[in-house]
Amino acid sequence: GRGSEKYNIQEYLKTFKTGVKPTEIFDAGFKYVPGNSMERSLALKLAHLETFKDKLPERYYNIFKADLIYKHLASIEGQVALHTAFRLRGLKPEEAERRKAIFKKEYIKYFLPDRDYGIPEDALLRSRYYVQHVLRKTANCDFVVQGLDSTGVFNDLKEKYSGKTRDFLLTTYFLQPNLRVNRDAGKLREALALVSTPYCREELGKLNSLITGRAYDFALPGPDNNLVRLSDYRGKIVLIDLWFTGCMACAVHFKENLLYIKDHFKNNPDVVLISVCTDKDRSGWLRSIGSGMYTSTSFINVHAGDKRNEIQTQYNVREFPATFLIGRKGGILNFNGAELRQKTSAIHCIADALKME
Repeated sequence: GRGSEKYNIQEYLKTFKTGVKPTEIFDAGFKYVPGNSMERSLALKLAHLETFKDKLPERYYNIFKADLIYKHLASIEGQVALHTAFRLRGLKPEEAERRKAIFKKEYIKYFLPDRDYGIPEDALLRSRYYVQHVLRKTANCDFVVQGLDSTGVFNDLKEKYSGKTRDFLLTTYFLQPNLRVNRDAGKLREALALVSTPYCREELGKLNSLITGRAYDFALPGPDNNLVRLSDYRGKIVLIDLWFTGCMACAVHFKENLLYIKDHFKNNPDVVLISVCTDKDRSGWLRSIGSGMYTSTSFINVHAGDKRNEIQTQYNVREFPATFLIGRKGGILNFNGAELRQKTSAIHCIADALKME
C-alpha cells in the first residue's frame, strides 16, 4: 500500500548480507584494527542506502542512516565489553594494567568522542538505536575509561547533552531495562525539573507519581495461604524482590546479593525482605522455594499469581529481577537502581534509610 516502500527498504537493509568475513576489531595487544570487518560491513550498508536515497523522503533516509550507524556502534560496544570483562582475566596484575592502558588510549582515540554524522536531531531520536547507544556507551564503556560511577552516568548525560536529546536520554535512563545505573528518587525529580519535551515529562511524571506517594499496598498469599500486606510493615524498611521461576538473573541476584543482605540485617527487626514470585502456578512457586534457587525460607515469601500483571503495572516492572526499597512511611526510596543489585551498596542504601524518619 501507500508508503510501504520505505518499510520494505528498511527491512531490506536490516537483512542485507554484506558477505564480509568477520575479523577481530581489537588485536591481541588490545589495539584497534582500522578497516576491520565491522567497518567494511557498515560502509557497504551505507552505500546500499545511498542507492535508495531518491526513493525515500529525506526524514526516513536520515532515520535509516542513523539505524545503520548506531547499530554498528552497538556491536563495537559489545566488543569493548568483551575486552574489559573477559580478556583481562587470568593475566598477571602488571600485564593487565599495561593492556588496560593500551585499550584506554585506543578507546579515547576511536570511540570516546561523539562523532557528528550530519544526521538531524529529530532523525537521531526517532532511530531505534541512537538513544540506546548513547546510554549504553556512557554507562558501560565511558564508565570503564573515565571511571564514572552510577551517579556519574546521570551527571555526564545531564551536562554533556542539551535540549530534546537530553530530555530523551534522561527519560530513557530511568525507563530502560538492564541499564545498571542509579535510579534514586532524587535523580528522578532532578530529571523531571530539567526536561521540557511533553512525552518525556509525561513518562517521568508517571514514574514520579509512583514513588512520591506510598508504594502500592499489595495483599498476597504466603505459603500458608495467609495474606501478607505491605502495609503490615509500615514503620520498617522493606526490600522487595520480584522474580519468577526460570529467571537465571533472579537466581544469581538471590545467591550473590539477597542472602548477604538478609544475613547482614538478621538481628535488626526494622529491616524486612519480601520475596514476591510472579509465577502463575502456585505449586511451581512452592517447589522453587524448596529448591533454594531464588529465595529463602528466611524471607517473607508471597505469590503474585493471578495478580502478577497488576503488581508489575503498579511497580512499573520492566525487567527481572526487580528490587525496590520502601521507606518507613511507605514511599519508594529506590526503584530497581544499580545500588540494589550489589550487596555492598544495597546494604549502604538500607543503612541510610534506617536513619531517615
